[in-house]
Amino acid sequence: LHAWRLRFPQPTTGAPVEVTAPIPADLVDLVAEGGYSADAPPPVGSPPA
Repeated sequence: LHAWRLRFPQPTTGAPVEVTAPIPADLVDLVAEGGYSADAPPPVGSPPA
């Protein structure tokens, strides 16, 4: 399981926090073994409310 982006309000201040992470190389390899590509662009737009 991998999330390329997490976005949430900071619990105390309510300020938005966003954390991003690239897909790890071993997961890219595993996806490729299944015949898929991990190079798809990330989704765009705002997450559902």
